[in-house]
Order: sequence, then structure tokens, then C-alpha cells
Amino acid sequence: MLPLFATLALLAQSPTTAHISVHPEKVLGVTTPLSFGLNLFRGHDPVEAGSASYQKAIAAMRPGFVRYHSWEAMGDSKTTAQGWIDTKNHAWDAKKILNALAALTTDQSNVLINIPTWPDWMDPNHHGVPDRPADFARWCADLARILVNSPRKVTYLEITNERDGAFYVDLRTNGGWGPPKDPNIPDRISDLAQIYNLAADAVKSVNPDLKVGGPAAARADLLPFAEKFVDLTKDHLDFYSAHAYASGSASDPDQKILTRADQMVDSVKSLKDDVERHAGRPLPVLFDEFNISWTWETRDPRMTNHLGAVFDALILTQAAKDGIAGTAAWNERDGIYGKSSNDGALRPSAYLYGQLNTFGIGKIVQCDSSDSEIATFAIQGQKGTAIWLINRSPDFKKVSGLPGAKATLISDTGMTELQGVTRLPPYSVCFIHPVSKMPRRQESD
Repeated sequence: MLPLFATLALLAQSPTTAHISVHPEKVLGVTTPLSFGLNLFRGHDPVEAGSASYQKAIAAMRPGFVRYHSWEAMGDSKTTAQGWIDTKNHAWDAKKILNALAALTTDQSNVLINIPTWPDWMDPNHHGVPDRPADFARWCADLARILVNSPRKVTYLEITNERDGAFYVDLRTNGGWGPPKDPNIPDRISDLAQIYNLAADAVKSVNPDLKVGGPAAARADLLPFAEKFVDLTKDHLDFYSAHAYASGSASDPDQKILTRADQMVDSVKSLKDDVERHAGRPLPVLFDEFNISWTWETRDPRMTNHLGAVFDALILTQAAKDGIAGTAAWNERDGIYGKSSNDGALRPSAYLYGQLNTFGIGKIVQCDSSDSEIATFAIQGQKGTAIWLINRSPDFKKVSGLPGAKATLISDTGMTELQGVTRLPPYSVCFIHPVSKMPRRQESD
């Protein structure tokens, strides 16, 4: 919270008033239940997922799309809380998996399950690939067979997670953008594509209705990887998925982090255009993992405070405008990244997700701001027009042209309920609840 003297000083600057204009008749696109999703990290554990605090938090955020992903899922189901593997018998623990899915209480959720990699016993000599890719394909098919009996319908199965590092980035210079380290091994994308194609075919043989995709690339910006992967897998690919994070340092300035939010979405939009061109058809792109820090070791506090809500709001709203098929933030619950804490307390972004998933599904309509530091988003839904204003600056902002409706403000002081909005605090998200009619002044804008 700003000290009183600092707040008074900021107010004394009398900033220019930003005019906000909303045009419900100008439809720019649509949002869907996939638009504002979440990764379920702790949801792999049936005990935790079934707890009252976990279910209450999920119910508050109301995600229409959830991605089950955790590297811990590759652990033994008896010794690892989130483990889904019966290591002794080299099999999935079907009972634990089905119990975890049964605990999901958000009825409208589209469910994606990620298979991060192949089990250790398939690569005993640590070559980085399964000795027999067909064994991994059967392993994926075995999971698809288990999911036929799931109490919660699973729509998507995602093959591998962030393997572009080992199969591309690590083999090249300059973070993946330079020439190969060894001219004889420019990459191993063909190996990864073979593994993926066999797995996708095996899954489809069990359940042709499952949408199978991947590769959950760590780097949405590396188009050369995406192009070659899509070229080699397009006949087996129902969706392409990729990730991005903003920073590896908790000392990076706030403005740098928020600028990275823009850059990340721009990368995903370029990725969408690129993979569709290489696929030769519309191909949904899922931006299904993102947050501020790419390493938990930074323990960046912005991921759990109001700045995290501003960061998320910039990404979610722009991705929706850009036609990205779905998003899923990392993650729903933990001590470092979670939209809720380990004991289920809702953090600022959790309230944002609740707003967007309740009032943000519908037609995206034009909403303009005369101040470029205020990002805008407006949805025409069944209950009227809902508006989000995102103040991405460290300054207070005066605003005009808005309906005098109920509003909810997320800022450094927490959650504030208002009736009418004329000012936005620094680094804040303001949600104006749906109204049936915009102010008369706006109709001539």
C-alpha cells in the first residue's frame, strides 16, 4: 500500500482524464469456455482435490478449461501425492486417476490431460528417447482406455511437455535462435514427431473422439521449431500448444514484466498464424501455460499479488481478442504461483478469473481508451455489457464515459466494491458489472 503522503502527491498531479467508450454494436470476436483456463497442479491428488478448501477455490474461479499437468504425476502413485503411475507394475494407477477426476466440481470445465514424457523404464540408458517408441504409444493408449470410464469427460489429451528444449533449443546456439552446435545434428524434431505421431494414432485407435495434440512447447516464440514439428505431425494434430513466461528475476521492474505480457501474447498470435499456414488448415492453438517467473526459485511475489492480476488480465484479454483458442495459467494452487494459496485463500488473480468466467463469455465488443496505459476489454453477454479496465501504469488515472454501475476494483489495497468509477489506482484491474445500456454520451462516439 502506498504511504499517505505518496498518495496525496499523486492525486495532486491532476492527471488528464481518460475517456472510455464502449460500442456494443461493433463485435470483434467471441470468447468461449476455453478462454480463461487454469492448470490443475495439485488436482492430481484425489485427497487434496477433494478437500473443501480446494473445491471452494475452484468453484470461485469457475474455469471453463482445465489442464491437468504436473511432472510429479510421473511419480509413483503410492509414494508421491500427485503420482499417477503404478511403478511396480509399469502401469497407470487407474483408480487414483479416476478419483482425481471425480473430485473436479466445476461442471462446465473442458478437461485436458497432459502426458509430460515417457516413464524412466522406457529409456533405461538415458538416451532422451524411449528405446521403443511403440511402447510409449501403447502407454498413452492405456491412459485413453482408462479415461473412457472417467466420471468427468476428458476432451483433450496432450502428448509431451516442453520437450522442445532437449530436441531443439539445447542443440543450438543463442537460446535456440543460432546455428546448431554440431552441424551434423541440427535438431531432433523428427524423433519427437515420430514419437508423437505413434502416440496420437494409438490414442485415436482407443477413442477417436479424443482431441490429441501437443507438444506443449516451452517456447512459443521459436517459430522454426513449431514449423518443422507441424510439418511432420499435421495429419495427426488436433491442436498445437505452447507456453511462455516473462522473467527469471524477481528484481525485474514492474513495467518490464507488463511489457513482456504484451510480447508473450504477440508471440502466440504469430505462432497461431504460422502453424495454421504450415498445417494448411485452421488449427487451434492453446496457450496452456504462462505466468511471470519461469522458475519457482525466484519466489516472485508479483505472481500472488495485485500485479499478478494486472499481468494475467493483460494476457487473457489480448489473447481473446487475438483469437487464441484457449489459455491456462500456471497454476490453481500452491505457495509460489497459485491463484489460491496452499490453504485455499483466494489471491487477487482468483477474483479476476471468477469475473471473466462468470461474465466474460460472449461477444467481444469494441472498447476504446484515450489513454494507452489503460487497456480495455468489453463483453456483450446475456446480462448486458461487462467492462474490464486495466491500469498498467504506476500512476492514478482519472476516467470518464463509464456507466454508474457496480464495479469491483483489484489493487494494492485489495478488493474494493464501488458504485461508479471515476479513478483507477496504480496497477489495478477494474471490473464494471454488466449493464443493459451504455451512457447516452457514448452512443455518438
